[in-house]
Amino acid sequence: MALRRSSALVLMLALSVLSWGCTKGKDEGGSTQKSGPQMHLSEKTAKTVGLTEILKKQKLANYPTATIGEAFDGYSHFPRREWKEAKPDNGKTYVDFIGWFNPGVLNEKEVKDGIVGRGIQVKFVINPDGSYSAAMVSRLDARPDSRVDVYPLVDSAGVLAKIYENKEIRF
Repeated sequence: MALRRSSALVLMLALSVLSWGCTKGKDEGGSTQKSGPQMHLSEKTAKTVGLTEILKKQKLANYPTATIGEAFDGYSHFPRREWKEAKPDNGKTYVDFIGWFNPGVLNEKEVKDGIVGRGIQVKFVINPDGSYSAAMVSRLDARPDSRVDVYPLVDSAGVLAKIYENKEIRF
């Protein structure tokens, strides 16, 4: 019964994302969320595509030059990229984009301090009504013991702009 209820919730959320009208709001990085064009997908497609793939086809209002997927998957300074989707019981869906820089971005002091990798995490939130936003941008510092330290960034809008402009991000 719980699986059937969960499947129904996922389907309803996916269909609401696909059919939302225009929504407006500001995320913490100053990015106004914006719905994409209305899409009509079959129930089977909505179940198999996943909300990450749907989100990647949308645009953030302050960055209308490219879709989320084009900007993040096309950012040349991330040799390794990950997309992760989580659906907690609060009705929202969280999609995390994680991009890792080349190890050469680390300076000597950072290496001595035990940092072995650096990346960026962008947390997107998809609400039950279909609105979405880039809610938080964080710097990631990887450690040799597989621990990753997360540092939320104040200038998330500046980081997003650099990703969309394909310009190098420096800390």
